[in-house]
Amino acid sequence: MYLTLNDLILLTSIIQALSLATFLLLPSNIRLVSNQLLVATLIFFAAGLGEIFLYSSGLALEHPNLAYLGTLIGLLQAGTLFLYARALMCREFRLRKEHLVHTLLFWVVGAIFLVEYYLQPSDVKLRILNERDHPGVLSSPLLAGAGAVTGFLFINFLTVNALR
Repeated sequence: MYLTLNDLILLTSIIQALSLATFLLLPSNIRLVSNQLLVATLIFFAAGLGEIFLYSSGLALEHPNLAYLGTLIGLLQAGTLFLYARALMCREFRLRKEHLVHTLLFWVVGAIFLVEYYLQPSDVKLRILNERDHPGVLSSPLLAGAGAVTGFLFINFLTVNALR
């Protein structure tokens, strides 16, 4: 495996994010919900960068079952970042079951990736990886359809809220 300067910078960024997350896990810091959410956000961010590192270093082609995992885990980053901001703004913020709605995108896209990639034979996985234009992006009509439905539901949600 040959690492370029870009790969080394990417690897350094991953290590920095995980190091910061480790420092936040120290006993004096971990009690705060905001710090717990920041730890999760940093780990999800590092996973997304890890996905790019897998492709750029060629490891994704050597281990096709690891492909797209960083993309999937990275989908959790936006929800935890939103909850982190809420935890900073509200003194008595607590995580509740209702906050699991922020993981919905992860579960929907994860199910699509499971069907369209992970359950495929190894030769099909390698073909998919070789035909991709962008790392971490699966060209899938099912995924495109799910994105369109999600966008439609989001716009309707905004419209209903505006009418209140």
